[in-house]
Amino acid sequence: MARYRRRQDYDPCYCHDLFHRALVGRDEDAWAALYSQFHHLVRSWLGDVPGDLDVLVNRAFERFWRALPPDRFADFPTLAKILEYLKRCAQSVAIDAR
Repeated sequence: MARYRRRQDYDPCYCHDLFHRALVGRDEDAWAALYSQFHHLVRSWLGDVPGDLDVLVNRAFERFWRALPPDRFADFPTLAKILEYLKRCAQSVAIDAR
């Protein structure tokens, strides 16, 4: 992620694998790592919404987790597709909060 943020070459397979472990393997350590890695990004996607942002970030991750059971992971072959869907979940939570 640091390489991505610095606009350097990076390999998205590691983050994709982390999402795979969290969503398909239901690995709690992977979920904790994902939350740690992406909660600031999800918070930014929420925009200016009323309410406790930490609660709303958690709702976005929960919505994402519920919407992607293990058998649907194959529908998201790239990290970009996964993050696009996570962003949609965050935007949906923001709409609900408004």
